[in-house]
Amino acid sequence: MTAHDTPPPGAASRPAAAAHWLGVACGGHRFLVPLAQSGEIAAPSPVQALPHAKAWVRGVTTLRGELYTVVDLLGWLGWPPLADEAQSQAHFVSLSTHLGVNVVWPVDRLLGLRTAEALFPAPEPLPSPVVRQVLADEQDNVWYDLDLLALCERPDFLDIHERPATAGSP
Repeated sequence: MTAHDTPPPGAASRPAAAAHWLGVACGGHRFLVPLAQSGEIAAPSPVQALPHAKAWVRGVTTLRGELYTVVDLLGWLGWPPLADEAQSQAHFVSLSTHLGVNVVWPVDRLLGLRTAEALFPAPEPLPSPVVRQVLADEQDNVWYDLDLLALCERPDFLDIHERPATAGSP
């Protein structure tokens, strides 16, 4: 070990901060995806449209030979994109298989692993029941901590079929 390899004083006694989330950007919004609830990151593959699906369902694709539903999470949340990059689909992020649904979410950018120590509560209300908390970083970027388990338990997320209006219904 040379003098250049010597850690700074006290560095050996400081534990490394454990990552809690994968940070992603979608439509200009920043999201925190819990590592325990996220699956694979993959390059986008062709998406086949689904007839009679809700507007936030982009279609289906294959990932490692399995069929996955491709969802527009911003569309499901009812949030408008904040940036033109909303349709870029640079990466697919799958939900963990232990959540019981084969779903991928197209995101614009991967923003790396994030730790709780690098974020603090933001003074914003919770914008959705699937957002656990709203956080900010030192650059005042707002981050939405997603609860993908809560998302996967919601009937309005699990039901992707658009039903036509029946006669006599408003």
